[in-house]
Amino acid sequence: MPNSYSVFYFDKFGRCEPIRLVFAYAGVEYEDKRISNEEWKLIKSDQPFQQIPVLIVNKTIKIAQTPAILCYLGSQFNLIGKNEIERAAVFQYLLGLVDLLYALKHAFLGKDPKDIAQNMRELIDVDISRFLKNYDNFYALNKSVCLVGDTVTVADIAIIHWVWFFNQRYHVEITPYPHLKKAFDSLLSNSNIKNYLKIRKETDW
Repeated sequence: MPNSYSVFYFDKFGRCEPIRLVFAYAGVEYEDKRISNEEWKLIKSDQPFQQIPVLIVNKTIKIAQTPAILCYLGSQFNLIGKNEIERAAVFQYLLGLVDLLYALKHAFLGKDPKDIAQNMRELIDVDISRFLKNYDNFYALNKSVCLVGDTVTVADIAIIHWVWFFNQRYHVEITPYPHLKKAFDSLLSNSNIKNYLKIRKETDW
């Protein structure tokens, strides 16, 4: 009997959208449970780390933290590499997002709109620029549209989502990064991903 899956998160892209994209790419059904702030207050204390997203497997097992959820789903859907070295590389590339997402969160902590605008300029010029350059180099080193080996992994799906997000939300140009751009175009041409993007709900973040 196949596993059942439920994902709890806000009605936003946030840290959950790569998880939703993995389900879409794999063609696996799941419950996309989008909760309000009021609902979150009621269930927060029951969640690991008191954070979301949380993946619930077979209605009983809770897995928290986006990299852990992605690695678990990768192992279930054959999107995690073919051996231990490749799996370690996938995890490495997922963790490479952590500092960037922390910087993104930090950019919005100021109360003064001028401070936030300055933080965003620094984020784009420094952190996002470094992120794009690094991952362009990683794709170039692998000589593939995949970060690891010759097949798509959860690392590709997560990275390409954030490339899309920065391009769409902050107009960050990706054409200067040809290897990353090629991987971006390749993943977005996947039929399952294309179908999902046609129907998914757009959110502000």
